[in-house]
Amino acid sequence: PAPRTVPTNGPGARQAYPEPPGAGRAVDMLVSARYAGDIKGPPKILTGPCHRFSDVARKVVSSINLASVRAIADMVDRPVDPLRFRANLYVEGWPAWHEFELVDRNITIGETKLRVVKRITRCAAVNVDPDTGARDLSIPNTLMRRLGHNECGIYAEVIDGGASGAGAAVAATEL
Repeated sequence: PAPRTVPTNGPGARQAYPEPPGAGRAVDMLVSARYAGDIKGPPKILTGPCHRFSDVARKVVSSINLASVRAIADMVDRPVDPLRFRANLYVEGWPAWHEFELVDRNITIGETKLRVVKRITRCAAVNVDPDTGARDLSIPNTLMRRLGHNECGIYAEVIDGGASGAGAAVAATEL
């Protein structure tokens, strides 16, 4: 498909590829089949021009350090599916909680340059098992009790777009 222009917080614009035609309807059908009898009415994928469904007003990318997720699993003494954190990026290879050291620094992911702007405060949504929908953990409370905060992951703003994808190198750069 042809790329479309997507605005960023910085100067200029970036290219992104639109969803394949019918993708939203396919998701609707999948959710309808999976949760038949559990939902009222047909599901709908919602979109809107210049709107993002996000916990923060800034246009950011969320990133989760998989070592931090494993540290949480150790705290709750159960496996924790990283999908609970609904991240845009999942990073392997950093020590647990290393992402917090990157706040106010620049990072590259492949050819994409980002500025880490804040730690992600976690709400009760991460307590929900993504496979079953059951609230089966108490992650924010556990983090608060064990570490004195309820944060996991970082938000970053794209400052210079570029190619990146699964397996792309992630590196901190000088300020």
